[in-house]
Amino acid sequence: RVKKNAVLHNVVAYAERLLSDKEKPTDGILFVGVGPACSKAIACTEILKSRHKVSLNQVTRACYKRVEEYWEPMVDNLDRLKVNRDIPAIFLLLSENIIDDKLLGYQSPDDRCRFFNQDPPTNSSDKKTNFGSDASSTNIFKRKPKNNTNSSDQKRNRNQKKKGKSADDDS
Repeated sequence: RVKKNAVLHNVVAYAERLLSDKEKPTDGILFVGVGPACSKAIACTEILKSRHKVSLNQVTRACYKRVEEYWEPMVDNLDRLKVNRDIPAIFLLLSENIIDDKLLGYQSPDDRCRFFNQDPPTNSSDKKTNFGSDASSTNIFKRKPKNNTNSSDQKRNRNQKKKGKSADDDS
């Protein structure tokens, strides 16, 4: 289980030791991340896949963990409040052994190479296939004007406001 405070280097090093141990061979490693630790579990998996010499098969499952919370009212004559929170969770199984490729969420070791070597899909009816290539799509946001006052002017204005003067009352 990967926790949100876990150091990636330590988790990946531990997983590498487990995979390379000849005395106690493991079939696979399961990374579990719940809530804010989901991204850490994914990062650990990707780092381990890139570092490991033997190609790794991956199965990914994502779900939600439902947590019921009850809040007691601080004011009399109110009902207790029930809140359901859905917390995301992810399970990432890495294995050197071949896993059934028909499983939902399966990723073979060569999927990444296959993805990056593909040509981008083309759609002849779509006029905007390359985002940002035409002039009309580049300026969709207004730029906020820069504040030209320097830091010493800002400090002086702040100090004058504290004393009760306005910035225009310089004499």
